[in-house]
Amino acid sequence: MDYSKLNTENKVVDVIVINDSMSESDGIAFALELTGHSNWVMSEKEGRKNTGLIGSTYNKTLNGFILEKPFNSWTFL
Repeated sequence: MDYSKLNTENKVVDVIVINDSMSESDGIAFALELTGHSNWVMSEKEGRKNTGLIGSTYNKTLNGFILEKPFNSWTFL
């Protein structure tokens, strides 16, 4: 499973792959132990919109990642 490292603004700054056999909470705990960084989110999850990619922003209310717009005139749904 992929896990997204979030900065203080919930922007994805890194993505790592962790063993698929771990639960989400165990994967996050492993990522914390591995990196010392505490703000991780599973990148792909059933019911979640989009995948966590570097540069995207995680929105807890929407339960998904918002992709960075290449141009201000663009709208992503």
